[in-house]
Amino acid sequence: MRSETLVLYLTKGGSADLRVYSSEGRLSKSDTVSSVKHVRLELGGCSADVGFAEFEDAVVIRVSGRVEYSVKGSVVGVRCVGPEG
Repeated sequence: MRSETLVLYLTKGGSADLRVYSSEGRLSKSDTVSSVKHVRLELGGCSADVGFAEFEDAVVIRVSGRVEYSVKGSVVGVRCVGPEG
């Protein structure tokens, strides 16, 4: 199993091919770090848990599965390339 730790910056605008859910519903661009403590992320065959971190306007994502990601400035792009194993 390969896991990656990613930092997702919550910025205004932009988009990502991620389905992000929390107990309050879908994550929006206006959400803050304190409002996404219990978000779970689903990326095709991969899964990820999002945890609160001591970064301004950021959360840490632990992704389980085979993923590729790219960083452009403060935007993180994530693509699932396969499930765990």
